Amino acid sequence: MLEVYSLSYVMVHFFCNLLEKGNVEVWKDGKPKKTLGSGISIGDLALLYNQPRSASIKCLDECFFWYIDRTTFTKSVQQIVI
Repeated sequence: MLEVYSLSYVMVHFFCNLLEKGNVEVWKDGKPKKTLGSGISIGDLALLYNQPRSASIKCLDECFFWYIDRTTFTKSVQQIVI
């Protein structure tokens, strides 16, 4: 069964998501905007700028995600920038 998760829900609970496998459709304002595949991150900009998530995703097939908490994500970005 495919699930639709609001990014605000996903990000509150898991923060940044990295899509390892699968395809997702990005929805905004009740309309599909684009399809993304493995290797992309979801919610990283909202995490960087401490802003609400602006879209939702729908898994188009079986998807595997990695989740990064805010602290780990922030430390990783700081190490890259410095």
